[in-house]
Amino acid sequence: VFQRIAEALGISHRYLRKIFEHETGMTMQRFRLWSKLKKAIDHALSGGTLTHASLLAGFSDSAHFSRTFRDMFG
Repeated sequence: VFQRIAEALGISHRYLRKIFEHETGMTMQRFRLWSKLKKAIDHALSGGTLTHASLLAGFSDSAHFSRTFRDMFG
């Protein structure tokens, strides 16, 4: 993903990563994980089950979602 964006902008992917981390305060990998968590949480808050929410967001199962959530938020 970074490579395609960087190419479209005419900059190196390393420079794009550096800019992204500076502006957001997190790595792209951490941001993608945070985005998946947010998607799952939003779905669960709208009435879906945590199991369905975790699968919808791209986690392998609800245990994977739970571990990731705990690692991210404590």
